[in-house]
Amino acid sequence: MKTNYIFNTKILWALSFLMLFSACDDFLDKVPQGRQSPDTFFTSEENVERAVFATYNTLLRWELSAFPFLGCNSIISDDADKGSTASDGATQKEMDEFTFTTSNPEIFGWWSGNYFGINRANQVLSNIDAVAMDDAIKNRFKGEMWFLRGFFHFNLVKSFGDVPIRISIPDDSEFAVPKNDAEEVYAQVIDDLEKAIDNLPLRSELSPEDLGRVTKGAAQGMLGKVYLYRQEYAKALTLFEAVINSGEYELFNDYAALFTPAGHGSKEVLFEMFATATAEGGVGSQYNQVQGVRGDLNRGWGFNIPSAALDDAYEMGDPREEATFLRAGETTRDGFTVPDVDGIKAYNQKAYRAESEIVNSVDNGGGHLYHLRYADILLMAAECANDAGNSTDALKYLNMVRARARGGDATLLPDVTDTDKAGLREKIWQERQVEFGMEGIRYFDLIRMDQVVPGYAKQKMDLHGKTNFDPQKHKILPIPQVDIDRTNGVLEQSENY
Repeated sequence: MKTNYIFNTKILWALSFLMLFSACDDFLDKVPQGRQSPDTFFTSEENVERAVFATYNTLLRWELSAFPFLGCNSIISDDADKGSTASDGATQKEMDEFTFTTSNPEIFGWWSGNYFGINRANQVLSNIDAVAMDDAIKNRFKGEMWFLRGFFHFNLVKSFGDVPIRISIPDDSEFAVPKNDAEEVYAQVIDDLEKAIDNLPLRSELSPEDLGRVTKGAAQGMLGKVYLYRQEYAKALTLFEAVINSGEYELFNDYAALFTPAGHGSKEVLFEMFATATAEGGVGSQYNQVQGVRGDLNRGWGFNIPSAALDDAYEMGDPREEATFLRAGETTRDGFTVPDVDGIKAYNQKAYRAESEIVNSVDNGGGHLYHLRYADILLMAAECANDAGNSTDALKYLNMVRARARGGDATLLPDVTDTDKAGLREKIWQERQVEFGMEGIRYFDLIRMDQVVPGYAKQKMDLHGKTNFDPQKHKILPIPQVDIDRTNGVLEQSENY
């Protein structure tokens, strides 16, 4: 898709910024010696824009799109298993079996990758006001950075609970800092996203080359999701319905095609990781490679494979099942027959890349990772409406998602009619599992659902055989021990670890 390439060429152009100055891979590191400082870099609108795109580029990093992201958000859930071979990927096996410790590198990568992104956003926000430029452009850049900083902090607080807030570039005395209470972190996330809403354009106001940059609707939807996690349903519903009523978004007409290049940049996706496989590299990711098909053609490594529990969750004939499962023996859209190797019977279809979509190697993948879709907005709105006792709207939003999924076949996925509050809530939650299978949102969905219905997450995990899961302990991940050590204990470990 042309707009993918244009947006990512801008990111590639911005990578020279990364060579000038950046934080290392944890939130405590300082700007390295001998590199251009922010004082000499932030002198023009062009350089500010380079720094803005470099912040977007954080989403492509290994930590936020490959093993750490998948281990801490997907493999850990009942939807997925480690994959690959029994002896390959010991640290992912720890995530799959809940035997991880405070030294697990996937957890450290997820932690440090989000703080890396926060640092990038703070570099822009701490320096932009001194740069002469049009106020409208400056405010838009700020809005993008507030959104991304809020998004990264949200990832951290839902994953780790109490964490340090970073809203400025720390000086020498500010590296060893204690955690902030989760309530304070959520307050910061809300503040950042509210400012983003006030400063970002509508999707329809984007020029074609800017498709992929965050918008007002993305910020509204993300803030609604934050309120949903906090069980502030009325506030969340107001934001979701603002997105729904804006007319800016719609469900993509073909669920399976949504996860191919045809769906990239579509009106269904509010916030996505844009990636492009290019000869130069630098704007792709390993998201596709680590989940790709194992075998002689070496299309990938075979990690993060869909589970039997996810397979069982689909209703009879649900087209989303085959759009999510890429099974051994299946012939893909580009004529490739999936081999039966290493005992792997299915892969993540949504992460599959055709040979024509790969340039040079699969570690320069062009697959997009969807962080927020319109279907998510609809199902979260349904959940909030149901909580308020408004089954009419809850059913309307839920059945919109089911109607798209059935693809015009009236014999499949009949409309839900249940108006019982508890029963409808369970059907909405069930719909979430099959609609977003293998998209990396299941685990923390389960954690928040368990706060509403105690024992819910444990029940689902046990059904899949992940009996080591302890909802009290594993509702958050441990703080990486390496950063506790670096602060001489100022940063304290979370309870139960």
